Amino acid sequence: MSARRLTGSVLLASLASLAIALAVAGFGERWASARWVLLARVSGWAAGGLLLGALAVTPLEAGRRWRRPLGVAAATGALVHAALSLAGPLRDAWPAPLTWPTYRAGLAATGILALLLVTSSPRLVKHLGVGPVWKPLHRLAYVAGALVVLHLLRLPFAGVVPALFYGAAVLLLLGARLVRR
Repeated sequence: MSARRLTGSVLLASLASLAIALAVAGFGERWASARWVLLARVSGWAAGGLLLGALAVTPLEAGRRWRRPLGVAAATGALVHAALSLAGPLRDAWPAPLTWPTYRAGLAATGILALLLVTSSPRLVKHLGVGPVWKPLHRLAYVAGALVVLHLLRLPFAGVVPALFYGAAVLLLLGARLVRR
């Protein structure tokens, strides 16, 4: 199997897993308002897990070709999470992402991942002429991971322990990257 087909398969499998998780979570809840909250939570955790996957692939030499599809899937998942949150739990509180610190952190992480998504295409990078700043720009994925931790720590239903585990994973992956350099 060629590298291009393998990365396409990883991306497709990641996005399909996100869609399946959302469908299963949505069918399990009878009340519409609770369903929106559940869908937002599942999509957020899925996006965060995909981001950790993309960060974890970086220290592994053999897995580098999976980094891009996992990163694209993480950014797509973050955008889906933001859309579901704004359509559901935050529907009547649309200024909240700009005014509440927990939502600002999530919005900033989503913005970073969207920027990384736009600059993940080699053709677009060449066209925009951002090649020299591509690596430093894509290292912002660790900043996005830290912002996800802040987002999780302030959410009432996320739980402190999972947020701390997520933060420890981001720090461990950043440390592995720094040690490797």
